[in-house]
Amino acid sequence: MNKYAKCALGCSLVLNVAFAIICNDMSNTASKAFDDLAIAQQKVSDIQHDIEDLKAKQEVQQLEAK
Repeated sequence: MNKYAKCALGCSLVLNVAFAIICNDMSNTASKAFDDLAIAQQKVSDIQHDIEDLKAKQEVQQLEAK
């Protein structure tokens, strides 16, 4: 095997390792993003329920005031 073939093989190996590391990091980032999205959706849902509860309390107070 000549020196150019060895160099090409070595470079290919290094690039494959770098690509694997980048893919793994991207996967971890995407996983965290989906987790954060789920948390945000739950918070929005909680806020919507709180708003509905406040509206119901307001309606009761208005009826009691009459």
